[in-house]
Amino acid sequence: MYRVLLVDDEPFIVEGLQDALDWSSFELEVAGTAGSGRAALELLRSRPVDLLVTDITMPGMSGLELIREARRLLPELKVIILSGYNEFDYLKEGMSLGIENYLLKPVNFQELRSTLSAAVAKLSAAPPGTAALSPEEKGILRDRILFRWMRGDIDPVELGQRAELLGLRLGRPWLCAAAARHSASGGAQARRLVDEALGERDAPLRFSDLDGDEVLLFLADSAAAARRQAREALERLAAADAARSRGDADADPAAAGEAAASAPVRFSLGTAERVGELEQRSYAFAKKAQDYHLLHSGSPILDAAELPPSPGAADQPLEIGGDDYSRWLLARDTDALFARIDADFLALQQREGATPELLQSAAIELVVAFRLELRDMKGGEQSQEVLFQFKKTLDRISRASALAELTDAVKASAHFTMELLQRSDRVPIVSQVVQHVAERYAEPLSLKTLGALYHIHPAYLGQLFAKETGAGFTDYLNRYRIERAKERLKATDDKVADISQEVGYVETGYFYKQFKKYVGISPNEYRELR
Repeated sequence: MYRVLLVDDEPFIVEGLQDALDWSSFELEVAGTAGSGRAALELLRSRPVDLLVTDITMPGMSGLELIREARRLLPELKVIILSGYNEFDYLKEGMSLGIENYLLKPVNFQELRSTLSAAVAKLSAAPPGTAALSPEEKGILRDRILFRWMRGDIDPVELGQRAELLGLRLGRPWLCAAAARHSASGGAQARRLVDEALGERDAPLRFSDLDGDEVLLFLADSAAAARRQAREALERLAAADAARSRGDADADPAAAGEAAASAPVRFSLGTAERVGELEQRSYAFAKKAQDYHLLHSGSPILDAAELPPSPGAADQPLEIGGDDYSRWLLARDTDALFARIDADFLALQQREGATPELLQSAAIELVVAFRLELRDMKGGEQSQEVLFQFKKTLDRISRASALAELTDAVKASAHFTMELLQRSDRVPIVSQVVQHVAERYAEPLSLKTLGALYHIHPAYLGQLFAKETGAGFTDYLNRYRIERAKERLKATDDKVADISQEVGYVETGYFYKQFKKYVGISPNEYRELR
């Protein structure tokens, strides 16, 4: 644990900071508080800390004076400044003293959490004497600042100051946004492609947004120049991605059938907009164009400016599914059912006035029909396993960026429905265990305790569970708990330590490890993406 000293001449600010954050989740503990710079300095002499969070304007000794004196005692001390004044002179002087961040009151807790994470990363990993942000920390801050800009959630003055500190060049009058998406890898393939295909000299401003899209921002002196730069960059990326796909297939023909290896990255181009007026519209159009890959499967690049306005087709009957679907589900005729799904969605894609929303609505309607079919055939309420799988399918449908991805989600739902319908009554124990996990995942669970509960040897129960569900019990339990934790992180401001306990992890540190294993980022980073 690293030690923190909180300093502010307003007691309610200090108390609020103590109560509003789960400091232990950042590997921090509040070692003391002070109401003035001089009192803080006395505490530092007797009780050294690793991180100082201080107000900048206090009677007697200002925050800047405190930092200078504290650095004489503790040269490697990390500092975060809080201020009610948005004065760039204060900011520049603070930066000259090597502070981690300059935060305005009232405190934006999302930004404070980000800053604390970056400070702890430095304390944990950086060698003594290192004051600059690491590339990873700089990348996180860049992503958040540019995303806030494109969402219109950042003040122009703050944007300019942050850009200057991070070395972001925003001084051109026109902007054109573009997006690269690779759903099969969660965006990792798109990021790698941009890293490899665009050299340092040609690299635009870029960030990863909440959907995992890699967003590129091209700034220029004219609208035409911004669009030309964006178009040329996307064409280079599309060519590089096509070469990658051919290389994967040539190296391993079997890999060509795997979505993560062979699915192309899909690109979209927004409109050119004047900076300071409507630049957020360019990003919105680039995102919207991504959805239209559902209707234009053959083109790797879609330009929002070239998409024709289409009459809505939502009022036309979808005419999808029907009695044939029920018959093939009962007969477990996978080939016929999957062929019908492909044919129906291809017809919808080619319908005049089709929109991405139409295709997604049809997919949802069909998946709901499968769920109702399962309820009617099996009777009674549906298990948590069914509800969990249903939610996962809806998520896949919402993220689909190509017709094949959409139909794959529907087919997976159909296959799951068939599997449930044909499960043998000889292994009902697995269904009971799955139900037990869904209802009591917050309790201590293991094959040993469940084996004792259901009077079956743990090793044999583990074999049955893996065969029936396709996953080992521990992996299944961890994934289920992490999904519940993600829901809590998105929906509440509860402390991470409390959420960890609620979903069944006694040790917060172990929860952090498992969350990062399954999600790829820490719980705090995931919460900040909401």
